[in-house]
Amino acid sequence: MPPRLSGFKVFWPGVEFCLKISLAVVLLVVVFWPVAWGYRQHAEAQVWRDIACTYRLKEALRERLIGPADLNGRPCARLAELGLRLEPPILLPGARASAFDHGVWPAASVSD
Repeated sequence: MPPRLSGFKVFWPGVEFCLKISLAVVLLVVVFWPVAWGYRQHAEAQVWRDIACTYRLKEALRERLIGPADLNGRPCARLAELGLRLEPPILLPGARASAFDHGVWPAASVSD
């Protein structure tokens, strides 16, 4: 008497095993790839934020708000300790801000 098959068996056991492993790998990639990408984007955003804080510290130094000794340490932490904030510049003094203006920054112009 031939062995009784349970379920719907189409593939040989070796092929079926490879398909199950491939499906598991695809599911892991679908889950972990976006997580890794988001982590990388967060790290890159932190670098750009530190760069912006560094430019703000240099601007405060140029305006004589702080001394050269205040440039030590992490830039954003130093800004917070000194009571300075990193905020977008006011482009037009009398203009109202719309809901879409919060993410709009002018192009940077650096002259040292």
